[in-house]
Amino acid sequence: MRRAWTLPLLLLAGAAWAAEPPARPNIILVSIDSLRADHPGCYGGRRGISPSLDALARSAALFENHVSPSAWTMPSHMSLLTSRYPSFHGLTLHPRRGSLSGWLGSALDRVRDAWLRLRGEPPSPEPGVLGDRLRPGVRTLPEALRAAGYRTAAVVASQNLKAVFGFARGCDLFVENPERTPASEQNARALNWIAERPERPFFLFLHYNDLHHTLNAGEETPPGTLPYDCPGPDQRRYLPPLPEGFSPRLTPGNLNPSGDAALSRAEREWIKGLYAGCVRRVDSDLGELLDALRRQGLYEDTLLAVTADHGEEFWDHGRWGHGRSLRQELIRVPLWVKLPGQRQGRRVRTLTSGVDLMPTLLKAAGGGSARLDAQMQGLPLQPLLEGRSLARTAVYAERDFPRSDRAALTSDGWKLLLQFDPRRRALFDLRRDPKERADLASRAPGKLAELEELLLDCYSAPPEH
Repeated sequence: MRRAWTLPLLLLAGAAWAAEPPARPNIILVSIDSLRADHPGCYGGRRGISPSLDALARSAALFENHVSPSAWTMPSHMSLLTSRYPSFHGLTLHPRRGSLSGWLGSALDRVRDAWLRLRGEPPSPEPGVLGDRLRPGVRTLPEALRAAGYRTAAVVASQNLKAVFGFARGCDLFVENPERTPASEQNARALNWIAERPERPFFLFLHYNDLHHTLNAGEETPPGTLPYDCPGPDQRRYLPPLPEGFSPRLTPGNLNPSGDAALSRAEREWIKGLYAGCVRRVDSDLGELLDALRRQGLYEDTLLAVTADHGEEFWDHGRWGHGRSLRQELIRVPLWVKLPGQRQGRRVRTLTSGVDLMPTLLKAAGGGSARLDAQMQGLPLQPLLEGRSLARTAVYAERDFPRSDRAALTSDGWKLLLQFDPRRRALFDLRRDPKERADLASRAPGKLAELEELLLDCYSAPPEH
């Protein structure tokens, strides 16, 4: 008699369990290379330039003060995938083929980390020597998620995100597409992989390179290329009238992004318009990706994070491009995080960093270990996603190419820029001076000393150690 009602109860319990969101969600991390934080409409940019991102902001957490760990593609992306600042994960320089000092430095790092592994200790917590490869012993986000049972894939389109640099670690599928591969093709490859084996959970790292300027130098840039070249109806949507006598096309040696003092204001505005058109195009492609996920029934149960590796300078401080400073137009980047089932948007003003993405995604996946906890320098963002506070003193950014700089940003709105060789310090109060016009280093010596101590607490030695 007992069996007659036990079976229906078991079936009902099974149906209820199946209807619940998965304990370990699908995770998609999208990086829009070179997207400035002040361009999307939801960040105060032009109305209509980013309808897909604006719609995402209405059902996701939007982080207003998110800082990239570096100002160029290779080190900042590896920080996303390791939760380590560049000096600690090792990818700080452009590849230096045949460099004896680079080879010896890397060899010393390998010996040190091999000794730590032999003793069963986590990778070295100290900054490594300047290098162009991921330090041994550092685990990537795909490695950690694959160990937790996830299918893992990365689809990238940059010469700086190659497998040889460590970006393929832990990926079941790693696709290196050419630099000018449009976001729509990146989407197609990623969606095909998802459809091959739709069982959950999966992790996808998807990289869009459409906003990256095409000034990679002379022979690599085909004649007739636009400075920002993503053909389509949106390319010319935001273009002012073309200045008389100005050639928008690239030829070797033309339109050097390091300064461009010879370009008039009208010419500069025209180049900005090209970039804005590309933002609109990429936003449309992102919208197509999200629509495809909805059609496949995957969107609701997916944890989605969309961010950028760095911004782009448009003569804010006399330069064009990226990688040459740690100013806010380069290291303040957008971040949207949508939790599974989330429908209500939230704006987060707390200071956050790109190194926070890995611990956040790992916590959502139920992954992690004591070894990974010892490696990661970021904090999980779940408290902020749930409306609570996050204890944080400062975040950092750095660059070691072509010159060594460090930056410290504090939760009370101060920022220190420390330049090496020649040594120079600059201090800004970003609450009152968000565009970094007034250097307060000589007028606030106490605050200057406080932030220098924070930098030394993080790095413990100058980059030449």
